[in-house]
Parts: sequence; structure tokens; C-alpha cells
Amino acid sequence: MKIDKYEALSYLGYENHYIDEEMNSKIDRLINEIESSIDGKYTYKRFDIKVLSESIEVLQTKIRLRGKSIYEHLKDCTGLVIMSATLGGRADLIIKRKSVFSGEDGLLTDALCSAYVEALCDRCNQEIEEKLSEEGFSSTWRFSPGYGDLDLKVNSEILHELNAFRTIGLYSSESYMLTPSKSVVAIIGYYKGESNRGKLRPNCGNKSCMVCKLNDACPLYREDKEQ
Repeated sequence: MKIDKYEALSYLGYENHYIDEEMNSKIDRLINEIESSIDGKYTYKRFDIKVLSESIEVLQTKIRLRGKSIYEHLKDCTGLVIMSATLGGRADLIIKRKSVFSGEDGLLTDALCSAYVEALCDRCNQEIEEKLSEEGFSSTWRFSPGYGDLDLKVNSEILHELNAFRTIGLYSSESYMLTPSKSVVAIIGYYKGESNRGKLRPNCGNKSCMVCKLNDACPLYREDKEQ
């Protein structure tokens, strides 16, 4: 698993800016340090769902997914996979330590860790897709609480079902923020038949990226800026 340097730079708004040799060397040193000291962990479970008139019921759990965005995302699915991934407390420690000695190093390390946890999610996502494909299922892109109008409290509900604190050391605060910070919770729907990803552009449900606090970390928003 490797850190995508250019994805990390996009989080900082540097994707279209010239990076000199000194900065490149610094970033490469930080990447080597992060990759050599952090592995990351993930876990996931698969469930059948029941599509109701205004919500999605995750069978054999207490999870009820409400909101137009997640409903549109899953309404044609027969089931879903909930997943969580984390770089662990080591990432938070490294970011804090770098920030103490250099604000610039702290910001770079934070962005690199964000890209690293995305790479971890991609690995988990690929494993899930391969297992689903063996049974003739296609899958949606992953959708996290906080996107669109899906409430952040779903973080806590998903982590409970995954027993994530015990398995990977991940939990949510009283305000439903993830701890350790470089962590992700997501939902992947699945359905029978050929995948329509690449034919239909995914939509989180927000009317404008500018009203979403997650826009700069969102692949859809970055895609719009590049066009």
C-alpha cells in the first residue's frame, strides 16, 4: 500500500502548483516515514437490506439509513457492506509531533496520512468488490456518513455492528467524530447485474459542493475542478 503524493497535494490545494526539488524531497522523506511505521487496519460486514418508502433498513441490525442521498444511492440494491478503516493512533501521534517542530511539516503529514487512509480504503474496497463479483454482484462507490444528508451518527451505529473498537481500535466520540482521526466509515451497496459506474456519475445529494464541509476531500468535487 502506497501513499498517492499527488492526492495528498490536492488536499492542500497544490495539485496545479509547481513543487520544487527541496519540497519534493521533504514529502518523499515524510512518505517513507509514514509508510514504514503505519500499516492500518480495516474490517467489514455484509447485510441484506429492505428498501422502505423513505429509508433503508439494514436487516439483522438496528441501523436505519435516512436521507435522500443515501436512499438514492441504495434504492436499487439488494444488500450492502459496511466497512471501517483506520491508520490508528500512531498516525495522530506522528502528525502532532511534526506539527510541534514545523507547521509546514505538520500540514504535509496530515495530508499524506489522509491520502494513506484513502489507499487503505481502496484496498478494502477492492477486496469487497472481488468477493461480490464472485457471486455475480456489482457494487456502488463507497458512501460515508456526513456526505449529502446522511447523519454522522450513523458512524457510531456502523462501528457498533462491526465491533470496531475491539477489532481495529476505532470508535466515535459523543459528537460522532472518528477516533483515531485518520479513519473512515463507509457503506457500499451491491446489486445483481452489470455495473453502471462510469456510465452514471455518482451524486452525493448536495445541491452545491460549496455548502459541504467535506468538499476539498471529496473525489467528486476534485473531479469537477479538473474539468
